[in-house]
Amino acid sequence: MNGFNTIVAPLLKGETSYSSRDACKFAAAELDSCLQLLGEQHYMYTNLKARKLYMDAMALTWAFSQSEYNISIKPVIEKALRLLEESESLEPNAAYTLQQSGILYCDIFDYEKAYPKFQKYLDLRPNDFYSKYSLATIYTRLGKFEKAEELFQQLIREYPDNVDLYTGLSDAYMNDNKKNEGLKWAKKIVDVLHDKFTGYFAMGVCYSYSNQVDSAAYYYKLSAKQTKDCPACYNNIGHIYFLNNKTDSAIKYFQLVLKRTAHFRIQISIWLRSMLHRAITIQPFQNLLPQLSISPPSTNVLIRICNCTLKRTTTLRIQNFTKRSKKRHSPLILNISVIYPFYIVTCGMKH
Repeated sequence: MNGFNTIVAPLLKGETSYSSRDACKFAAAELDSCLQLLGEQHYMYTNLKARKLYMDAMALTWAFSQSEYNISIKPVIEKALRLLEESESLEPNAAYTLQQSGILYCDIFDYEKAYPKFQKYLDLRPNDFYSKYSLATIYTRLGKFEKAEELFQQLIREYPDNVDLYTGLSDAYMNDNKKNEGLKWAKKIVDVLHDKFTGYFAMGVCYSYSNQVDSAAYYYKLSAKQTKDCPACYNNIGHIYFLNNKTDSAIKYFQLVLKRTAHFRIQISIWLRSMLHRAITIQPFQNLLPQLSISPPSTNVLIRICNCTLKRTTTLRIQNFTKRSKKRHSPLILNISVIYPFYIVTCGMKH
């Protein structure tokens, strides 16, 4: 069981565990051998089986890379969660299992199920920073804004230099319709933490929530100037222009995003030619979808909520989806969407 102990021991100390999926797979095989030798009647069998199930889950999901984490990975995460749930049923108070379940539920945006995992984890390990931060974020996603704001404030008092706490608190206030408070905490990232890139970006998000187009674009541009490249900045500028029917400006900034996705260029070139003629056929779009499913998050977010309406013609119609997108899409903080230009194309089409 050395493999299991090597992987899990740092987690129990609140430290980072540096391992790999192959190492987790080996640890699972090692535990399986122990189970076969001991038999079901051994007093350690249940605990060892729980740990073997945990390692099976980690062999699927340990340390996803940027290029792997995309919409096609959801079934893998769901399989890992089934293994973790079974592991928890055998060993209910294994903190590492609870934490990983919470993380994976967050990865598939199931905050209702993530919440009790982190809450129980904190009952077992009340001083764990990551789980407190995750719980505060989940409070925001579940609409429990007062709890989110209170917990973020508490964490900022304990960790005054952590920029993620400031952005989290700002986001909670903005979602709670406390726009001035949200903007105040975004400004503190610049004024107190002296992090201009993150602070200006957070201010851009705040002005996006308030639909102040010029101010949002101004701060996203300021954020972009603080680094060599910021596709997320250009994406969010395109996003807010799109929502305010400034189609040409939106296309300009989405094209800046597309230029930064070299592996995607062949499929996009087909689509771009269609876009320039303000018409898009079904075939290029269908050719694009398999690529979207395996591309990194920099080229595919929000596909999971795509509910396009395809008429039985040669033209792609997503009028209804465009209407829904304007209601449901908040400013993107971490990811970039190349789907927005599809929405833009349909705005100028005759149906």
